[in-house]
Amino acid sequence: MQSQARSAPSPLQGPSKQKKNIDATFDRMPLDGRPSSRRPRMAGKGAALMELIRTENEALLTHRYFDLCRSGALDRGQALEIVKQLFCFSVCFERLLTLRIARHSAWMDPRTLRVAREHLREELGHVDMFRKCLRENGVSSEELARLSPKMFTTALFGYLLATVLHETDLVANVAMISVMERIGVHFFRATSVMLKRHDMQTDAVDQHAEEDEGHATMGLELLTSLERRTLMDCRRVITDLYRLMGHVLDEWLTPERQSNERLAAA
Repeated sequence: MQSQARSAPSPLQGPSKQKKNIDATFDRMPLDGRPSSRRPRMAGKGAALMELIRTENEALLTHRYFDLCRSGALDRGQALEIVKQLFCFSVCFERLLTLRIARHSAWMDPRTLRVAREHLREELGHVDMFRKCLRENGVSSEELARLSPKMFTTALFGYLLATVLHETDLVANVAMISVMERIGVHFFRATSVMLKRHDMQTDAVDQHAEEDEGHATMGLELLTSLERRTLMDCRRVITDLYRLMGHVLDEWLTPERQSNERLAAA
């Protein structure tokens, strides 16, 4: 895929001085307070990519979603709509994980196949977890059957799909694991706090928050030596995904009626 020039500025601004130290990202202690034994030491190009992810995480954590979760400003209806979109995206994400394995060829790096298999094994069943979460929080089977992803939820799936199909397996690994799972750590932690304020069932979200800490480190050893073109592609995909995630969070915070009105006016 060719990189395209962008004129529009990113919706995610850099962290303010007041929030500079918010939830220090890539090197943060895991949930149990102990340093992760799974995190390999990085050097050179791999370290540069991890620093980019750390910087993008700090910017993402200044998004209003995280403040709203901490402050309790989101009501129960908004919380439930967010879980609905998590269910929709989990369906898409599981299919992407399966596709990574199904399209693997002999000319690809066998190490990425090993990582993809491990990733899929650990992610299987998450769709059912979110379905159970919604049912226990009052969503009927009929409503579940009618759920569909919002526009930017679909766009995020589409971008990841294009990455899996048209980028190298190393770039796809960075997108699916290094970026998405790292975002998941912070997103699910914040979402769990928000759901608990409304006495909502949080097993699915809590398990994701814990597991994604380990998932985010899977395959980092593959980044110790990268060709220049692969490095550039990784940087482009990392930046694109974080920008797109800002739009996803904006849309998830927009009431359905307002979202439809904006689409009608477009």
